[in-house]
Amino acid sequence: MSTGAALVVAGLLLSVWWLAQPRAAGFGADPGGGTPGSPGAGTPASPGAEPADPSGEPPVGRDPVLVEGGVRIDRYAVRGSTLVLHHTTGVPECYGEVALGDVEVGADAVTVTLRSVPPPEPAQVCIDLAVLGTTVVDLGEPLDGRAVHDGSFRPAVEVARGGSPDGT
Repeated sequence: MSTGAALVVAGLLLSVWWLAQPRAAGFGADPGGGTPGSPGAGTPASPGAEPADPSGEPPVGRDPVLVEGGVRIDRYAVRGSTLVLHHTTGVPECYGEVALGDVEVGADAVTVTLRSVPPPEPAQVCIDLAVLGTTVVDLGEPLDGRAVHDGSFRPAVEVARGGSPDGT
């Protein structure tokens, strides 16, 4: 048998062995998620899992979810009683502008929500280009060690401090 034929046979055997191996959940496993009758088992036509929490909060143990129309705050800087929020979006003609949503000032944290305002007439052709931007928020008082939270997520997440106060 030639070397080429031996490699083909070895490749076939390796493929068959790999396909026969049990898979972890989410990696080629049965999307039903279990045996018949167990929670999460079923098909889209006959759901076996309990419905999601009607409060809209993600289940315990899940990562925070960016709400529709929310803009993620990458980091922030402090300039006196002013927060400079750094964010990344897309080309405004395609993805819209960033607007300040809610600002909640509490004893332990300041929660800021940035929103995306869609363009009145989106461009016909859009490029994937990251646009770095800043939004300035006047708190009216110093931050004084309070945390800054991004209210665009449910639940809100803490934002890392970074960047310079001049907005760069």
